[in-house]
Amino acid sequence: MVDQAGFSCAVRSQDTLPKASDDIYLADTMGEMPLWYSSAATTFVAGSLVPVGGHTPFEPAVYGSAIIHGSQYSNFKAIYEQLVCNNGSIQADTADEIATAWIKLLDENSRNTQIAASKKSLFKNGAKGKMLDEITFKVASLL
Repeated sequence: MVDQAGFSCAVRSQDTLPKASDDIYLADTMGEMPLWYSSAATTFVAGSLVPVGGHTPFEPAVYGSAIIHGSQYSNFKAIYEQLVCNNGSIQADTADEIATAWIKLLDENSRNTQIAASKKSLFKNGAKGKMLDEITFKVASLL
């Protein structure tokens, strides 16, 4: 898809490092999300533009990355609604909305304000414990 869209990229699993001329660095290796979240000023949480349940916002928040996400987050509904309500994330469902959110978060003050709000929402009110309870329940139901 990257090639079809006309972008150049380096691919991590092929041990190629990005060059200044690359548009994308495709990080397609397992077990490295802490590296990417802690390196990224802003994260778009994937899986939230289509009805697959979304992905957890806890990881980008704990590593200090601002959060942009779509509206399809049924697996973490209460958590995302709390984030949006407390300005701890930006919900964006279209390319224009995502671009607008990304541009807003290029401003360091806006980004830091959002990161602080996300950490406060997620880690100071028991949401982490609720998430762990949900995960434990889901795992137990599979056993």
